Amino acid sequence: MGKPAKKSTSSPTPYKRFSEAEHEALKIYKRLPKNAHKPSLRDLGKAMRRDESTLRYWAGKRCAARKLPPKEGAASVAERTARRKALAKLAETVRVVNNRRLPAFPTAPAMCTELKVLGHACTPQTVRNDLRALGFVRRARRTITSTANDAPARLAFAKKHRNTARKARVAFTDEKSFHLHDFTSRFMYVRRGAQPLGRERTSDNTSVYVWACIATNYKKLVVISQTEQKARVARAQGRTDTAKPKYDAQAYIRKCLVPVVGYLKQQDITLQYDGHRAHTSRRARDYLARRGVKHWDDWPARSPDMNPAEHVWSYLQPRVSLHVPRNAQQLAAAIRLEFDAMPMSVVNRTVASFTTKVNRTIRQGGHMS
Repeated sequence: MGKPAKKSTSSPTPYKRFSEAEHEALKIYKRLPKNAHKPSLRDLGKAMRRDESTLRYWAGKRCAARKLPPKEGAASVAERTARRKALAKLAETVRVVNNRRLPAFPTAPAMCTELKVLGHACTPQTVRNDLRALGFVRRARRTITSTANDAPARLAFAKKHRNTARKARVAFTDEKSFHLHDFTSRFMYVRRGAQPLGRERTSDNTSVYVWACIATNYKKLVVISQTEQKARVARAQGRTDTAKPKYDAQAYIRKCLVPVVGYLKQQDITLQYDGHRAHTSRRARDYLARRGVKHWDDWPARSPDMNPAEHVWSYLQPRVSLHVPRNAQQLAAAIRLEFDAMPMSVVNRTVASFTTKVNRTIRQGGHMS
């Protein structure tokens, strides 16, 4: 057996960061030829007041771990802060041309050009990095349909009902046509190089048309019609025994209003509806007047962003697709099941968002967000 190694009697040197001068000295030591005059790492460590193991570790490194000098032309912290402050203003700048709201600088190259004018020279990639650091994300602009009179009408409606929405209880309604397509999440995690699962978009035109009414601590769903693919084919062939169900004023009253007017009258809730021909018909308005139900008859056209009931469909759609229905009966059953399971807290939060929507519409001058 070999003799045990003698323990060092010298006190350990407290650790301190390897300095630039020490790195240079270690580089010179590594360049020295191996001969009898070259000192050992232990001797070098004593001269530098470093442990031999520390020098051996850094001597084995190809590149010394040290703080590199800043790149030529790199911006200082103050310059970067000023550039990002100016960039945030550019990203939020909106210009109005002929009653249309447009982003003033929609792309990174456009922002880069404007920053150079402001004295902040940078590249488009730097703009993208700064926007990401500031919390901005790139989103697709959805297509909206509007006319020249929409913004003034929306602004007038928002100002009229801004205080009413805070004090009075309002029931919001909307219709939705559900299909058999896969509306589950667009994204999934896969291993690098693997392909994600496809989202099925079936050629079957089976659909279920529903109507929903939501208010604080209240929700109601009505299935208006169910249409199978074979019924659509039969109608295309001219058969009259599979006529499409009508959704006129009479059907609207019988299927939608009759189940809810009693509760609305009892709780003194104002009914909201959009500009569908069945909703604004004289027969439907006379029925509400006879039953003593208050309602809004001035809802602006093309204003889905102001209706909280739209959020109900975005909540239900992916959950209904998880049931993978294959016909109208299964689709209708999945819709009823998920609507009944929707927590009342989600309903109340959705209804309460109307005040936020109204205030946003006023801030934007009636324009759609």
